[in-house]
Amino acid sequence: MDRISQLIEALKCGRSGCECSKALPGKGHVHCPSHEDTKPSFSVSEKDRKTLVHCQAGCSQDVVVSALQEKGLWPKGPVKKSSNPETRYQVRESDGHVIAVHVRYEGIKNGTIPSVRISKRKILIPEDALERLLQGHQDE
Repeated sequence: MDRISQLIEALKCGRSGCECSKALPGKGHVHCPSHEDTKPSFSVSEKDRKTLVHCQAGCSQDVVVSALQEKGLWPKGPVKKSSNPETRYQVRESDGHVIAVHVRYEGIKNGTIPSVRISKRKILIPEDALERLLQGHQDE
């Protein structure tokens, strides 16, 4: 079994009927190693003999690679920082379901521009409005 197939197999949950059981290299999703993933959101593929991993829920590459290293599924060594200076925060329902991902881009116009990605659309929201929105959701 090749390295990518081993990685996919290691990230499958084994639950009967879970979508992850059908995952193959470059096709389908398994569970992300860096967050509680009730619905598979993690893709694994290969391009030019390099392993490519991506969390559709918004986990950054360095967080994903660190989680894979902790599980012994990725070679140890320094994690290459993403060239895109951003920080992502997941917004979840009480049952753990991700409903949005708050993305903060650093260094734009000597400050930051927060945004929220809901599904696949990106919406820029002023930071104080986002805080009020999240605070209102917590009060319910």
